Amino acid sequence: MEQVIAQGVGDAQAERARFLIAAWQAGGISKYNHAPEYDGELPNSYVLVADQTYGDLSVSAGMAEQASFEAMLQAALDENPNDPVLIKIHPDVLTHQTWGWISEDMLTHPRIRIIGDGSHPVRLLKHASAVYVVTSLIGFEALLWNRPVRCFGMPFYAGWGLTKDALPTPHRRGQARLEDVVYAAFVAQARYVDPRDGALCQAEQAISYMAEQRALKFGFPAQTSV
Repeated sequence: MEQVIAQGVGDAQAERARFLIAAWQAGGISKYNHAPEYDGELPNSYVLVADQTYGDLSVSAGMAEQASFEAMLQAALDENPNDPVLIKIHPDVLTHQTWGWISEDMLTHPRIRIIGDGSHPVRLLKHASAVYVVTSLIGFEALLWNRPVRCFGMPFYAGWGLTKDALPTPHRRGQARLEDVVYAAFVAQARYVDPRDGALCQAEQAISYMAEQRALKFGFPAQTSV
């Protein structure tokens, strides 16, 4: 993937990447497609912080550790002194079925607001002033919504000049366009199967299918009366 991004893609591939981004946005797609959209009241201005479940291998693989999460949260508070800080955590963390990386004693700041309902993050991303991550895929999704991303680890989408990184850029990485990263992630390094017939399909068809399924699932009120 790094090689594809570093080499850059041609005009046709870049145009395809832009189409995929537009389709992703139009369909309201996310890693968390099964979940309902967050329907709570949002502040007029806020930043979004993404915690991760403890033991997530992307953390160690992304050159991060416990201190990375502490630095991320502290930066979100310090760099946005007038804004609420919304922290998206896994719902199992609230019930102590698993653990997050952000310790409970760090969650007591009066400007912190916890979102632990497992909701779809698109609405949260679209309206955030900035998004703070370590290695969470939420950071990549934030880039797809043109949000500023502050990164405290080194996931695949960091180190290309698209995110504001706390870590030094690896020598293998440099400047790249969002189209390069999207094409590498969605096309060059991905394979898709249509669940209706088990046949291989393209990214465009996969996004369209997910958008259709999400619209069917959440296109009607939760309760109806006859």
